[in-house]
Amino acid sequence: MKTLKKLIAYTFIGMGIGTLANYLASLIIGKGFFPAVPAFLEQFPDKTTAIGVQLMIFAGLGILQGMAGSIFSKVDAKRSLLALTGIHYGLIVLPLLLAGWYLRWFSLNLPAFIGFLLLISGVYGVVYLFNYLAIKKDIREINTKLG
Repeated sequence: MKTLKKLIAYTFIGMGIGTLANYLASLIIGKGFFPAVPAFLEQFPDKTTAIGVQLMIFAGLGILQGMAGSIFSKVDAKRSLLALTGIHYGLIVLPLLLAGWYLRWFSLNLPAFIGFLLLISGVYGVVYLFNYLAIKKDIREINTKLG
């Protein structure tokens, strides 16, 4: 039951973040709001179907990325933090690249692919750094209480 609750939460988090990212992209581009990239919408007979597919992809990304975080809770002495981070990065970035390609977030050419990869890697790096510093602060506080 606990796992089902997590999956449901990850589903809605993925849908929410995906929808918010889509809205923010519309604001940045400044050509009005589009519920999805026009090239993606054109693949379907109607917008309702396209948005439904997009939401399911957002839900899937939410589940995959939510579950990816569990690799850090199963730390063993054989894997370093760097190795776990590399695995986590792959679990986060590869599905995003596939979703981004399918949803037409970037063109299928090398410069667009590299640009998108750099963008999501940069976001990953910022989030990772924030988490790292927060954990480091917590460890300092625990050590202060123990010492």
